[in-house]
Amino acid sequence: MSDPTDRSDPTDEHTDIDLVPGDPPVPITVWRAPATTAGMSARLAARLLAAYSRRGDAVHDATGDAEFAHAMTAAGRRPLARTAPGGDPADLAALVLTGWPLPDRGIDPVIVLGALRRRLRPGGVLVALVANPAPGGQPVEAGPLVHAAGQARLSYLQHIVAVTAATDGDQITPTAADGTRSRRRRGGGPAHLRVHTDLLVFTPAGGQHG
Repeated sequence: MSDPTDRSDPTDEHTDIDLVPGDPPVPITVWRAPATTAGMSARLAARLLAAYSRRGDAVHDATGDAEFAHAMTAAGRRPLARTAPGGDPADLAALVLTGWPLPDRGIDPVIVLGALRRRLRPGGVLVALVANPAPGGQPVEAGPLVHAAGQARLSYLQHIVAVTAATDGDQITPTAADGTRSRRRRGGGPAHLRVHTDLLVFTPAGGQHG
């Protein structure tokens, strides 16, 4: 789905086969999206809205991201009304945004994802923004998300890798949290700095919304 207001550069995309388990394997797409100190960048928010919704569509943000809310207003999208799930498709969301891992680790993710699925209209998509680990922390595993989504009757559609580091052609230059360029560890090895954000895209399996 495209939007005529999307002025992103199509040359910064390419596809490959996802390494996260999927049946069948899903395509992986690369976007260039500059990083921010917190939350989602304006460009990434705008690209998500342009890719998966149109002006006037309802969108539901389960993350409460301020930049995404601002981008929704600027793009002419409307927040999903708090109506009973499964109602008129016109009152359901074209796009639902959530985060991973879930804020409350004590809640079954299958239940949460199932409730979000019921907010989607036919043909709508749920996008899960995978949290970046803290500096020096272990990467967040996306496999459990794909498994839980399958149990919640969501089909894994696409993996988007939003490159947040500065790029020059095919070269990526990581930036540290303090704004400095990539540094080298003591002993000569490169420091591990975040260079991308993962977004996993799902759609209701078989068009079911019950």
